[in-house]
Amino acid sequence: MASLLLATKLGIPQASQHTVQRTRLVERLERDIPHYKLALLSAPAGYGKTTLLAQWARSSRFPVAWLSLSDEDNDIERFFRYLVTAWEAVRPSVRDSSLGLLLDSKAPDLDTLLAWFINVANDLPDHLAFVLDDFHLIDESGIDTALAFLVDHLPAKVHFVFAGREAPRLPLARYRARQEL
Repeated sequence: MASLLLATKLGIPQASQHTVQRTRLVERLERDIPHYKLALLSAPAGYGKTTLLAQWARSSRFPVAWLSLSDEDNDIERFFRYLVTAWEAVRPSVRDSSLGLLLDSKAPDLDTLLAWFINVANDLPDHLAFVLDDFHLIDESGIDTALAFLVDHLPAKVHFVFAGREAPRLPLARYRARQEL
């Protein structure tokens, strides 16, 4: 599954020695993430979105599956291969699950992939957060639709954190109304 993917997109970025520690924000993320399916961090370039999330991810008591996105990830199959490989980095058993086996096939059916993603997530023993950094680079509407389906159906112990320069094209008003955002 991971052989054709770049490992550097799956690791939590390293902080420089001179990084400002945002203790209050890191503590708030740690406290609040378990209560919501979705968290958004949106700001212009250079405001420290990645740095803040990396500080939180390194200190979190929850496993954090990190994915740094790029323009090339606007292919839905590639996107989900990266997403599941990021998950595998913190939960190696995902590789041997039905989801991992499905992604090993040539062209997995999207509906089946989403159903297995949710079913495998439902069996997790504890909370898990997926960080999707630079999400503003994703403009494939199929990815937005698939992620909305996931967020709508994920168990309460799975969380997505989107970081980017603009809000993702998801039904955010609905998530706010449901107190999931």
